[in-house]
Amino acid sequence: MNLALTGDGDVYSWGYGDNGALGHEIDDMQGICDECRPRKMEVLKKINAGRRRKGKSEMTAIVHDISSGGQHSGMICSLLE
Repeated sequence: MNLALTGDGDVYSWGYGDNGALGHEIDDMQGICDECRPRKMEVLKKINAGRRRKGKSEMTAIVHDISSGGQHSGMICSLLE
């Protein structure tokens, strides 16, 4: 798994990731996502969908740092309402 943080604060992921490690929707029944090209992570997609249903404003995230390895992926960010 690979992560890249752009100068605009967007995070892209690619490679092999099981159990949602790439941060994308999982397409098959085995829980495996294999991306050959970098794809932008929608960090707050599900959270904001729930907030919209409740009539709340969407949140935004400012990503400060990212990390990935053979068994982990993560990011440090600030959430703004």
